Amino acid sequence: MFKEHVDQSMNELNETKPAAGFDHVLYPGELSLIKRKKYLKKEFLSFRIFMII
Repeated sequence: MFKEHVDQSMNELNETKPAAGFDHVLYPGELSLIKRKKYLKKEFLSFRIFMII
C-alpha cells in the first residue's frame, strides 16, 4: 500500500506543469540520482575504453 502511494505521488509530480523558466518538476533526491547515473555512465565508458586499449 505504501509503495503504491509513493508511486502515485511520483507520477503526479512528473505530470505537474513546471513553473515558468523550468523544464520539469523534480522530487527530493532526483537531481542526485540523475547526476549519479551520468557519473556512472561516464565512468563505465571510460573503463570500457581503458580495457579496449
